[in-house]
Amino acid sequence: MTAPFVFKHVISELSARPCGPLLDIPAGRLEMCWVLSGRGFECVAADLSLADGEEPMPDGKTIRRCRVDLNQSLPFPAGAFQYVLCVEGLEHVENTFLVLRELHRVLRPGGEIFITTPNILNIQSRMRFLLSGTYMSFPHLTAPVRAAEHAHINPVAYPMLDFALRQAGFDHIVVHRVHRKWKLLVYAPILLMIKFLNVFPRHGQSPDSARIRNTIQSTNFLMSDAMVVSARRAA
Repeated sequence: MTAPFVFKHVISELSARPCGPLLDIPAGRLEMCWVLSGRGFECVAADLSLADGEEPMPDGKTIRRCRVDLNQSLPFPAGAFQYVLCVEGLEHVENTFLVLRELHRVLRPGGEIFITTPNILNIQSRMRFLLSGTYMSFPHLTAPVRAAEHAHINPVAYPMLDFALRQAGFDHIVVHRVHRKWKLLVYAPILLMIKFLNVFPRHGQSPDSARIRNTIQSTNFLMSDAMVVSARRAA
């Protein structure tokens, strides 16, 4: 389930952009599409749990529904969409690189993608991994998965996501500032140590390396449960 602060942030970002054809994948219960379609976006909802068809709306419009498996090639032509949403999707897939290449393919040149996924590099998750070797939000990696369960099987750290986006052909990668989990201030001494260590420059770093390092050591990133990342297909 998408956290309310993530839902609101993505809706807010898109509401500030011109309307256009939009793919929401995985679309879940179509909450994003209902809101964005009402604001003028031409939405296509794709999810493994959906049946192919049309979803009627009170204003007479319809949302196209498609049964789609993110682990397979997408049944959409190249350049079909101005926007792609992949909200709480990557943690469920088998191959991040394959998914991002396909999402890049169906975007128009200059189109934008918005991705959200659990932040396994927040301070609480880092401490859990240090002490137990397991990640926050990924219990399915060490426990049986029930039939038809939407399991979290793919923990994606931000450096890997950034790399995969660039490999797929995206640029203008932005990590959005979202909700801080204030109770994580219990880790304040460790946060301060991380900030102190990040003060010292590392010689020979590429601009991308410096940008990624600064991102994952930032206070906002360390105190957030979720990553919200946008990127653009080069025009």
